[in-house]
Amino acid sequence: MRIFAIGSLIALVILSACKNDSRPPSQAWHRPKLSQILAINHVESPDKALELLGRELQHPNWLAPDPATLRAVASKLEQVCAEKKYPEHAVEIAWQFFERAATAKVDEDEVVYFLSLRAVWEQLKDTLHRQEGRRDVFARVDQLFQEAETELKAMRRGSGAVADYKYVVQSNKYAREQLSALREIILRQ
Repeated sequence: MRIFAIGSLIALVILSACKNDSRPPSQAWHRPKLSQILAINHVESPDKALELLGRELQHPNWLAPDPATLRAVASKLEQVCAEKKYPEHAVEIAWQFFERAATAKVDEDEVVYFLSLRAVWEQLKDTLHRQEGRRDVFARVDQLFQEAETELKAMRRGSGAVADYKYVVQSNKYAREQLSALREIILRQ
């Protein structure tokens, strides 16, 4: 019951955050309805979870989903990919999910979103490495996340309001640069 209530709350937040866009429907920004996927028990119906996610992946321009939802869907995908029944199809959907999430338009805190993408990458990395054709892309994405983690840890966070503000500005700028670099890697594949 709690999971349903949380899923419903997430769906309400996502729906209320959607804005009208004057672009044609094929180019409009789309907030993915990932909470529907989380409501499905993957053990009972992995087909349904993959089908719903497949529908959401058809929209090319995503607005960034909530980081917690992003990680929860990655966890569900990892579980579905671990089943022997759906190896190739589920792995391809996992890559498309990461691809859409990485190229999504981020309206909020870039650092939090970038670190969430890193968590999703760490969660799906072993699954994604099953694909032979994208090994070089995976290596570049992996290297980018490792370097970014080192750099973000190296940023000094002093004491006081000015030092905190300086850290926030620097880390947001760095995360924005790294998100751009990640998008470039993915779009060039």
